[in-house]
Amino acid sequence: MALHRNKRSRDFFSKQWVDESSFFRQIFRRDRWFQIFWGLHVSPPAAPGSGFMASRRSKVKQVHDYLSERFLRYYHPGCHLSADESTVPFKGRTAFKMYDSKKPTKWGIRIYDIADALTGYILGLIPYYGKATIECLGYADHLFTTRIVLTLVDIVTRATGETGYHVYTDRLYTNLSLAAELLKKKIHITGTINTNRKGLPPQVKKRKRSSVGTVRSYVKNKRYHILSWKDKRDVIMCSTYHTARTVQHRRVMKGNVEQVIEKPVMVSEYTSNMGGVDRADHYISSYCFLQKSLKWWRKVYFFLLEVAIVNSFILHRIHMKSKGLKVLTHLQFRKELVKELVGNVRNAAQNGRRSTSDDEERLNGKLL
Repeated sequence: MALHRNKRSRDFFSKQWVDESSFFRQIFRRDRWFQIFWGLHVSPPAAPGSGFMASRRSKVKQVHDYLSERFLRYYHPGCHLSADESTVPFKGRTAFKMYDSKKPTKWGIRIYDIADALTGYILGLIPYYGKATIECLGYADHLFTTRIVLTLVDIVTRATGETGYHVYTDRLYTNLSLAAELLKKKIHITGTINTNRKGLPPQVKKRKRSSVGTVRSYVKNKRYHILSWKDKRDVIMCSTYHTARTVQHRRVMKGNVEQVIEKPVMVSEYTSNMGGVDRADHYISSYCFLQKSLKWWRKVYFFLLEVAIVNSFILHRIHMKSKGLKVLTHLQFRKELVKELVGNVRNAAQNGRRSTSDDEERLNGKLL
């Protein structure tokens, strides 16, 4: 259904010339599809008298845990990871719905992800359910955003049993406390950082007039490299791996004028490796099945299925390239996936048989 855009689900089964698509009617009867769709549940109901209190997290916990375990079973990540958040569109009633005016999807349910920076493969994710999510996180003496990144990193290291990763984060997450905790795990971090973060040198907070390409760097405790680079605005970054080393960067300005500036390697590496989660979001939004629903857990459930499909596509690309074979496009992969899932299943016509008699008393007393 993600490959055929329709405003309403019933339009997929329409016989009207404008909307008609015989594929859906050949696989499912419309009423049968709606019966399954509206009866869909992904967690068993609590047994009477069991004393079990269903939480928000339990709605999709089993599916989430099932997929999370398999995401890391079939993929070995590279050394560069990116941590960021995704938003599942939702405007219904729920206490943990979030709003961000700067995002393309302003209303929705927040999902915190960690992905391979090179491929965009989602390695682990944590849906935000409000207090239920906060209570499940470790590192209680740290900020919530710090706890999120540390928990996501723990998901990866527990599955792989390895250290030495390099995590890229944006200014929502980056702080010196997070950097210290990751260094204890032998993991580096690089990211943009807000100037009001605790522990930053006071010189960073003072804005000075400077020309484009100006670099100012500070080292704290011989472990944290804080860098300020002047582009169109001041870019403040923190890293436990990169130094203030710069390279010459060429870019074309207005009027086809070429300009050469000094650009820090820290900024270049951050730009190259921060987009892992954004790449996955792009794949998901390209062919996404998210029908309107008043149930928030349906949205999260279908989002998890979309993540599974995108991860499968990335695995396909890696496998085919390693064999030197032709790689399918994202659209071609989804079509092949649909064909394999459907198989030989077809909706048998159930129009009944015609009567061979005009006699109104066709039963002829057989039920007497």
